Amino acid sequence: MQLRFQAFLDELGPNPLSDAQARAVEAVDARKAQLVRHALGDLQQWQTQLRALANHLEDLEARTAREVDS
Repeated sequence: MQLRFQAFLDELGPNPLSDAQARAVEAVDARKAQLVRHALGDLQQWQTQLRALANHLEDLEARTAREVDS
């Protein structure tokens, strides 16, 4: 009996999930993916805005340098 029970447990593997648990894991994974996509979208927007600001500052610095040299 003990060998049969051990064989049964070995076939199940570590911590088998019920159907409800598997659906919950899928839902959590989907939500995590949505959060990452949203965060990356925000990061891309910030990156674009920061690059534009850096370009603007570089232009102002170049103008200032030209005016000082004049």
